[in-house]
Amino acid sequence: MNTPNIPKTRKQPTEEILHGVTLRDDYRWLEDVALPEVQSWMDAQTERTDKFHKVSTQYSRWHDRVAAYMKIDREGLPTVRGKKQFFTRQQYNQDFSVLYVREGDRGKERVLLDLNKADHTNGDSILEAWDPSYDGTLLAYSVSEGGAEIAYLHVINTDTGEDVEPIIPNAHSVCWNDAGTGFYYARGPKPGSVDDNDIRMNTKLYFHAIGGPYENDQMIFGEDRPSDDMLWVSRTEGAPYAVLSVRQEWSRNDLYLIDTETHAVTPFVTGIDASFDALPLKDTVLIWTNHNANNGTLLLLDVDMIHEGVKAARVVVPESDANLQWFWVTKSRILVKYTEDISDIVRVFDFKGNEKGTLPSPELAAIGLSTSTASDVLYMAVQTPVSPTVTYEANAVTLKCKEIRTVESPHSASEYEAYIEWCVAKDGTRLPALIAHKKGIVRDGSTPTLLYGYGGFAVSESAHYLGANMAWLEAGGIFVDAVIRGGGEYGDAWHRAGILENKQVSFDDFIAHAEHLIEEGITSKEHLGIYGGSNGGLLVGAVATQRPELYKAVMSQVPLLDMVHFDSLLIASRWKNEYGDPAKKSDFERILTWSPYHAIRSGVNYPAFYITTAENDTRVHPMHALKMTAKLQSVRTANPILLWVERGTGHTSAMRRTKAIESISRRMSFFGSQLELQPMSD
Repeated sequence: MNTPNIPKTRKQPTEEILHGVTLRDDYRWLEDVALPEVQSWMDAQTERTDKFHKVSTQYSRWHDRVAAYMKIDREGLPTVRGKKQFFTRQQYNQDFSVLYVREGDRGKERVLLDLNKADHTNGDSILEAWDPSYDGTLLAYSVSEGGAEIAYLHVINTDTGEDVEPIIPNAHSVCWNDAGTGFYYARGPKPGSVDDNDIRMNTKLYFHAIGGPYENDQMIFGEDRPSDDMLWVSRTEGAPYAVLSVRQEWSRNDLYLIDTETHAVTPFVTGIDASFDALPLKDTVLIWTNHNANNGTLLLLDVDMIHEGVKAARVVVPESDANLQWFWVTKSRILVKYTEDISDIVRVFDFKGNEKGTLPSPELAAIGLSTSTASDVLYMAVQTPVSPTVTYEANAVTLKCKEIRTVESPHSASEYEAYIEWCVAKDGTRLPALIAHKKGIVRDGSTPTLLYGYGGFAVSESAHYLGANMAWLEAGGIFVDAVIRGGGEYGDAWHRAGILENKQVSFDDFIAHAEHLIEEGITSKEHLGIYGGSNGGLLVGAVATQRPELYKAVMSQVPLLDMVHFDSLLIASRWKNEYGDPAKKSDFERILTWSPYHAIRSGVNYPAFYITTAENDTRVHPMHALKMTAKLQSVRTANPILLWVERGTGHTSAMRRTKAIESISRRMSFFGSQLELQPMSD
């Protein structure tokens, strides 16, 4: 395929000396994305990439197949509050999910919020979160514009759908009191009052009384606190307390108990190098932690022992060989989700810790639940990599499940297979990967294969439905999801083994997966493409610059790539506990060995690169993608180097469905052209 000419990019050499090392950079000017010159350059690059797709007949055909998998009806699990059920539904022809309410499970449905009818002048309006009051009469929901993740909090009457409160800007994490007369919530600076780097910092916890102006809301927590506090508050109906989680990093956090009558705040887990999640019940607090339990355990702490802290808690669900990922509570049961080699399983316990059984699920599955402490009835969503969501109504006591809904799909799951395959890392550690493809694939090295990875922030890969990636499988391709250290699949130690001074381990693990795929004949270097987003964008950028001969094509989405300067823009200073602090000499020297932007060298034939960024990304600054594109294009590699700047969206994949279809279709078109895979005809 002929690639359109590269837009002219000027060089403006700058030098800086960091820890005695002189760094030359020709593209620092691209960091100021507000400059008209930079805006014009981004438009020219995106226009060039658009032409790249248009000269191929593949894009429109990939678009049709991706749309076939994405334009389907889907419905979220219901949240039960009082006598009402709240849920989202997105019909095949709608860009956005619609929020509904109904009386009971068979009552008449009413629309509460339909963003398909909203004004999207300033970019897509995205429903970030919603939470009904416990009696179901009021509902708080937050909406952001243009993917910027700066949420505006609304409160409506669920009978009339009308607003009952003024909009609260830059607010999230709502936690109602029982009476529905107010709620706790986290709020950051008012948009326009600070610059972009600080808009998602300096978050405080407030209590809002219904009927009063938010400007007068009482600050409950946050005075003289670190600017990078991340707050999350939770409680259950009938509990006289709420629990506030406060963290500045992903490996540890503190917990505080809040009296819902007096708003008094009591610390009960502080200064421990471990992670905690807690749910307050009527006179106890249920706590998940990996403190002295790598795979996680559940503890129960009596509220009257709160001042003694977690050491006074008793074990309810002990650590096991499986990774305890999450928990839910019903009227009389605790439901615990374990992950065993990517697949989820839900085990049921009583409050004394006696195991009562397991909710039925496939051997390789991703599971989500919706529960209420007022009942033992729950709702369960189950997916497998090659079959979409099946929703069940279940009972936590009897363990009986009744299928109530199945998402239709344009393929037959029986024609495909998904399984776990293991490889060996550089240091001998066994690493699993999820592999999915059509049945009957021959391992002769000729099959176009997509290898995906993330490996950071303790995020665990799962056996979720591949969705639009099924278009790649139906065309005869293979999809592989690599588990690497830095993620959370095997507990806290697995995460810590791939961060900070061990960050190169994540990259080595991913390389080991790629080498395994080639050695086993699953694919070949000429047919292997890799992709990832955010931290995963860093991952593929690093391995592609370290081992460029191993891959044919790379897609790095909303990535971090200039790791010497990553912490200086937006909220990235929060990630120094994951990557290291470039202001420290030892960290800087280590980061410089794997920073993808600084690894680019002339004379190296890099694989084809497709780099994406988003105009309104408030997490990862677009400069990473812009500078990496410019530098790769400057070394004149034989393969195409492409940049796409998505306008009107942000860091996450939350966008209108038509845009999401276009985005995924571009990914398929790029990899299809480079790895020689044609989309299936309709």
